Order: sequence, then structure tokens, then C-alpha cells
Amino acid sequence: MTVIFSTSEHDTDEIVELRDSINDTDNAFSKIQREHRLQQRERMDRYDALLGAIRPSFPTPAHLEAFDQIRNLVHDDIAYGDHLGYATDVDMLAGRALPKSVNFESRTNRINVYAGAPRKARGGDRAWEFSDADITALRAELRQRSLKVLSEWMHEDGVAFVVADARV
Repeated sequence: MTVIFSTSEHDTDEIVELRDSINDTDNAFSKIQREHRLQQRERMDRYDALLGAIRPSFPTPAHLEAFDQIRNLVHDDIAYGDHLGYATDVDMLAGRALPKSVNFESRTNRINVYAGAPRKARGGDRAWEFSDADITALRAELRQRSLKVLSEWMHEDGVAFVVADARV
């Protein structure tokens, strides 16, 4: 941190000794810091690798369960969810709460499907996200339930779909 390279004609034995002590302790501390950063980087890389190894296959059973519920809500024209797609008190009392990995708002028929990915060790990035194949599989599951996808877009931890009843 504070390495002293300069010398002068005014140096005394005490100044030289003190300068050497300052430089030696600073070099020792810098070495400890480098070792710590290397070990920390290795731990974070291992952490990220372990997270990546537990990435689920998509769609998950909870996604499919939610899609079944949403199919019934759309086909039966039942109001569901607040403006963000979370179950309202009325939905909860009626036993219509969706799994946490999916939100649905019936006024716009918007479905938010979440990957549920934890954060990586550094940078705050998600450990995984939906791949194109995952989104294709999610879309296919919605179509299989007679729901037509009108539009879709990615968001931080997932994908949103606006759907309509495909039976009409």
C-alpha cells in the first residue's frame, strides 16, 4: 500500500530501518491479499459451478401445474390475480393460488414464468436463465393446453406470455 522507494542524503539508520520495516510489512500484507483474492475467486467459481449443476429442466412440474390452472382460468373466463399476477385474497380463499414460479393476471391474460435462478457469487447475475429451447418448450406446453401465445418477452428471471383461448 505505502511502499517507500525514495532515499535521501538525510536518511538516518533509524529512517532506513523504519522504511525497510514499512516496505516489508506492506509486501507481506500485499501477498496475503493476493492469496486471499485467489482463494476467494476459486471459492466463487466453485459456488457458481455448483449452482449451474443444479439447474432444473424446464418446464418444471410446478410450471406445468400452473399452466393447467391457467388453462382453466382462461377457458372459464375466471378473474385471477392482481395487476402483477399475484393471487388476491379472493383467489386464495377459492383455492386458486398458482405455484410461486408462475404469476397470472387475467385482465390482460399475462403469464410470467420464472426460472427461479439464484444469484451467482459475484456481479449479481442469475445462475441460469431460460434457453431458447426452454422457451420453445414452455410455448408448446401452453399450446397443448389450448392457449394461443399472442406475444412474449424476456424479463430478468424468466419470460412473459400474453395468451388467449385458442378454442375460439
